Amino acid sequence: LQKVIFSDGLPLLLDKQSEEARASLGPDVIDRLHSDIADSLMRNFNVSREDALKWMDTPLFGGSKGGEAADAPEGGDFLSKLVSIEREQVHGKGKNYAVQNVGGWAVMFLLFAVSGSASSLLVEKREDLFVRLLSGPATRGQILWSKFLSVTFLGFVQLAALFAFGHAFFHIFTSAAQLLPLAIVILAGAMACSSIGLVMASFCKTEAQANGLSTLVILTMCSVGGAMFPLFMLPAFVQDVLAPLTPVFWTMDGCFAVLWRDAPVSGILRHVGALMVFTVALMPLAMWRFRSGDLFR
Repeated sequence: LQKVIFSDGLPLLLDKQSEEARASLGPDVIDRLHSDIADSLMRNFNVSREDALKWMDTPLFGGSKGGEAADAPEGGDFLSKLVSIEREQVHGKGKNYAVQNVGGWAVMFLLFAVSGSASSLLVEKREDLFVRLLSGPATRGQILWSKFLSVTFLGFVQLAALFAFGHAFFHIFTSAAQLLPLAIVILAGAMACSSIGLVMASFCKTEAQANGLSTLVILTMCSVGGAMFPLFMLPAFVQDVLAPLTPVFWTMDGCFAVLWRDAPVSGILRHVGALMVFTVALMPLAMWRFRSGDLFR
């Protein structure tokens, strides 16, 4: 913002002052002043009188705007004439900032997708699909685990497609070595999100309850887990305490470790382990709720 102000705003201000000076003092006075300054520069700094007069014909010295455009150094604005500005990306050099947006939206919509797929159990119950399945050789555990595996596969494919879309438009991948660790992270993330979707569905009796609860839980986890806003923008308490309690944080941080810091498989084991803890802790709860509830009745 400062660069724009100095580059565009200050020349306009000087041009306005130059017009007022010529109007109040007269062009003859300004021309004689420029001539005296040019003679002084020529005597003391070994500058030709013609070059000095060219620089005098700028808004900075009370000249015309057209003279600046014609005689100023090529490709320079006002600030670049005073200070040489170089931009160096120290953290994440060569990476694309779109990693945050792609990862955040991908994880958020993954949660909505898997929660919707998990709550489809309630639709299947209403349509008496389980009665027909249980009349055959299928067991309750097999039905629930098949739902978990199908939802996990759906989540993995969705995340892979969204990251492929992100690379096609934003070039978020910088090395082929990133593909394997990223695939492991998104698989673990899909499993954790699937278990959360099943738990939410297990506590609901109707599809409307499941949809309302999932929306509340998902938006809360995404807001504190780094999917909606970068974590550095959130309070320290959220970053240190609340965010690690959500699978969104570990999935997002794992994707960042791969795409931003080029972490190998060994560098994402902590993230995968945390996501597997969510899966191992939540899946038995979901199974118990479904078996003890009225899903299969």
